Amino acid sequence: MNVVFIPGSGRDGEEAWPVEVGMVSEYHRPVFLNHSPLNHESLLDPTEAVFLALGAEGGHLVAHSSGAVAATLVAASRPDLVRSLVLFEPACLSLARGGPEVEAHVTAMRPVFETATDPTVGDGEFGARFLDSLGAPRPLPPAAALVEMGRRLRAVSPPWDYGEDSEFLGVVPTLVVTGGWNALY
Repeated sequence: MNVVFIPGSGRDGEEAWPVEVGMVSEYHRPVFLNHSPLNHESLLDPTEAVFLALGAEGGHLVAHSSGAVAATLVAASRPDLVRSLVLFEPACLSLARGGPEVEAHVTAMRPVFETATDPTVGDGEFGARFLDSLGAPRPLPPAAALVEMGRRLRAVSPPWDYGEDSEFLGVVPTLVVTGGWNALY
């Protein structure tokens, strides 16, 4: 059975899960998704990449931040394939709309995502605006990393625009992990 690790908008593949890379067992096959199948140059959208990684027999999903959106969309549409769901600081804002922290976050991030289709805003600038709106500490990542992040983030809808059905939470065993560093979580 596969255990699919879905990265957030930062690190990629095994680099995003350095501790988990060494946790291989004879019963579970870890699959570390890379952003490449999740970006706009691919024919796969994030949920398709997760479905392919799960395979026909299904498995466990482990996701971080924005990767949790694809994980929960898969769990909502095919709870029979998802044996469990572990979400680290999930950006599943559509599931939590209405809370004051979530609404404040959406208000802060909306102007950034409104520039996603603006050709005068480069990918690197978009990535920097995204991190600034999150309140990320300085210094920001190198320019190449900001360009890649901006390109990936522009390719997907904002995390509050998904119409997720939360009924899967009553079917799929789900663990949400947060460090409590942000009231949003």
